[in-house]
Amino acid sequence: MIAVTDKQQEARIRYVWLNRKHNHVEPKVAWLHREGDYILGVGYYAPRSTSDDARKMLDAASAEVKKQGMTKALSNFNDKRGTFVHDDLYVFAINLQSGKFEAHGMNPKWTGTEASDLHDVEGKPLVKEMLELAKSKGEGTVDYVWRNPVTNTVEKKRTFIRRENGSLLGVGFYSE
Repeated sequence: MIAVTDKQQEARIRYVWLNRKHNHVEPKVAWLHREGDYILGVGYYAPRSTSDDARKMLDAASAEVKKQGMTKALSNFNDKRGTFVHDDLYVFAINLQSGKFEAHGMNPKWTGTEASDLHDVEGKPLVKEMLELAKSKGEGTVDYVWRNPVTNTVEKKRTFIRRENGSLLGVGFYSE
């Protein structure tokens, strides 16, 4: 904390620390500000969704499509304050024919934009892989690296995808 604020007045750092609530060492983020001879800091434990959490949200998204119909479900997936966005989990939907986003819980502005050309930071064409998997097998998993919206860092991610009503539904989780 001292070293990073010697070089800049404000900083954000990531580290691991014992979370006394769970008695486990967990990722933690601290926001730091140097004011004269003092460093002010606020830290928090970054929420971490699990594989099971992601699968449950994907199942809930599929059930929503079946219950409400695709149009209403897509609207619900795009609601950043709704039940399909939670901590670092969110639902996205891509039309299998057009390759365009129909919904993106973390960034609804992407709706209607081209998804099939997206690559991860290592250059992997992740959406093409997802689309091919959805079309050929109906569901599966895709691994890649992506920016975690909670920690704002690039991390490994595994996304569960499923073909539903002519669309690809996906929910992913981040791993350290």
